[in-house]
Amino acid sequence: MTNALSVLEGSTSGVQIQSSAGQPGSAPEISIRGFNSINGANTPLYIVDGVPFARDISALNSDDIESLTVLKDASSTSLYGSNAANGVIIINTKTGKSTKDKFLLNVSTGMTSRLIKDHDRVNAYDYYPLKSETIRNSSPKATQE
Repeated sequence: MTNALSVLEGSTSGVQIQSSAGQPGSAPEISIRGFNSINGANTPLYIVDGVPFARDISALNSDDIESLTVLKDASSTSLYGSNAANGVIIINTKTGKSTKDKFLLNVSTGMTSRLIKDHDRVNAYDYYPLKSETIRNSSPKATQE
């Protein structure tokens, strides 16, 4: 099927389907209650899963449709008011499988610590003797003695 409603063609009495354009997937013109209308349009009201569908019906994937029902007479279309003057096509789509709800949560935590030990600090009076000792220990002459 190139269109979701092409399955209705020839299967329902009183429903006339004409291809408006020669392009595959284009929406056909559907007439359920004749070609005369008060509001000037002959398109039926589409109800998809209980909600009026105002867009182009060719937007529906034909693999997602479970059933199509055509309401033609005034008593069956009275539920939808004057919007259903040209008939109603009820489309039920396939539903997903019923499973328990799942909630997935990934949490990552981390902690940093100081890798360098704090050394004892010296005041200005003790700094000079320590500095001179480090210079003496690092000089090449000191290692030769």
